[in-house]
Amino acid sequence: MEVLRDAALEDKALSVATSGEYMMHTTWQCSLAGEEIARLYSWGNDHQQKGDYQRASPCSMTDVPQSVLEPILVEAATESGAEFRFNTEFVAQEPIDGGRIRATVRNRASGDKFHVLSRYLLGCDGARSAVFASTGIPIIGKQLNNAFNVHIESDLSNYFKARPGGLS
Repeated sequence: MEVLRDAALEDKALSVATSGEYMMHTTWQCSLAGEEIARLYSWGNDHQQKGDYQRASPCSMTDVPQSVLEPILVEAATESGAEFRFNTEFVAQEPIDGGRIRATVRNRASGDKFHVLSRYLLGCDGARSAVFASTGIPIIGKQLNNAFNVHIESDLSNYFKARPGGLS
């Protein structure tokens, strides 16, 4: 949120974000309706550490899923002159004159390859980034777990009435 504040996008993000109070705990349980094994305060909600959180950041913890935040970022970047090409896959990069970069990309639908010239190359392509791999910088460490997101619309409130939590 601090980065969004610096980019003058904090208010827009807050207008669509889920407040941190709705992410009070992380719980471990056998199923949505099953036995709760453990519960911890999370996402800046431990009342005994409130001062620590406030000193650490002027922003409050919120949740804005990528599917909601990305259109805000794309709109702001487009207004600043950026171009976006969705459904496009990075293939390779090479430095060219004047400190610019020529990226080879592929349209995933047609398979056609084309070049994009830029001053910067941003690897916003996840943990196994093809952009990062193309730099030759070694990654030290190992993958600790797998995570995935599933977007559904369903009323699950009856499972969380007695035990709200951000991650269950």
